[in-house]
Amino acid sequence: MDNTFCTKRPWMQTARHCVPLLAGGLLWLLAVMAGMRTLAIHEFTPGLAARPSSQWPQTSALRRAEDRPTLVLFLHPRCPCSCATLDELAKIVAHCRSRLAVYALFVRPSGMPEGWERAGSWEEAHAIPGVQVLTDPQGVEARRFTAWTSGQAMLYAADGRLLFSGGITASRGHSGDNNGSAAVVQGVEQGMVTLRRTPVFGCAL
Repeated sequence: MDNTFCTKRPWMQTARHCVPLLAGGLLWLLAVMAGMRTLAIHEFTPGLAARPSSQWPQTSALRRAEDRPTLVLFLHPRCPCSCATLDELAKIVAHCRSRLAVYALFVRPSGMPEGWERAGSWEEAHAIPGVQVLTDPQGVEARRFTAWTSGQAMLYAADGRLLFSGGITASRGHSGDNNGSAAVVQGVEQGMVTLRRTPVFGCAL
């Protein structure tokens, strides 16, 4: 029997050409899925959380408010995740108004020139009413408060008790309702919090 016709059927030729295309498409799909998985892991992997003492650190040069709670927030000026943190801070301040004192400290690492920290989200922090924006040269205050990750927030009662320690975003670079912001507002309004710690999503200080 002559098989010449069988070997030259158009659908077989087409299938032969489609195999590399299908293989390439499959590899592309797998690469996209792997990339999305990597991004998701990064987005929801917290940084190193602080383990502060139960009282305002006595060695701190910051002055704690004695008539209202004080929120201290540590930031890396070049951390892209900090923009979302400041968005949440603005909401907290707008809700609490004069019932909350706020410090936003931008860490300037050792070896960086003066003014290096006045980039990135510095101006955004300055635009929030009532927030005291300060430079933390070489991370001195960050170490006193045991802050290691940008976005680390700590809320202290008027008597110096630590009420809350953690992040005020639900993931890296994403603003929106989250447990940290809710805890800060609860602490200001009720003098206590249900959730005392949350993960911190940001770059290393």
